Amino acid sequence: MNNITSIHTRELDSIRHQFSDYFEEHSDETELDRLYHKWIPLLSTYVTHDSIETAIDDWYALIEHSNIWSLYMEETQVKSTRPTVINTLEAWKQPIIFAGKKQVDGTYKNWSDDRRWTLLNAATDHFIGIALPFPDKTQAVLQHYFEATDDFFNILADDYENSPHPTRELFLKHSYLTCLAHLSN
Repeated sequence: MNNITSIHTRELDSIRHQFSDYFEEHSDETELDRLYHKWIPLLSTYVTHDSIETAIDDWYALIEHSNIWSLYMEETQVKSTRPTVINTLEAWKQPIIFAGKKQVDGTYKNWSDDRRWTLLNAATDHFIGIALPFPDKTQAVLQHYFEATDDFFNILADDYENSPHPTRELFLKHSYLTCLAHLSN
């Protein structure tokens, strides 16, 4: 990511923020309403209503129905002229659920695979959220995240052990909203 300048950063931030308009045009409103009605009451003791909707929207479009995000990335790549931005958007086609713990060296260790990442916008020691990796696969930006505690990772481990998922990564993808609900406890 050494070749990303402030111009690239501004363009990439703009692309992330403009996604909401694209999302509204390409999502299934009925399915989203069902998700809102189920998850907002379960999560509202921990975070604001708007934050919950954003988390649901991001999970829905970037993970559950990743074709929405991928198509947005592809359409945006076609319009982009800067190679660094185009390469970054290609990497962003594969967002990850990131349950992170800050390490002594300032990197964050992802619970799902024990890899260490430099996160450009994390402001807490423990969290769960959705990250967009940069092409080097050692740095990422968080699309959104929620602060957690160290005990939260013990809950994740217990839930994973009792799940049918063969990997922690699949567990987080399929159980993300349930994992967020543990933050309310």
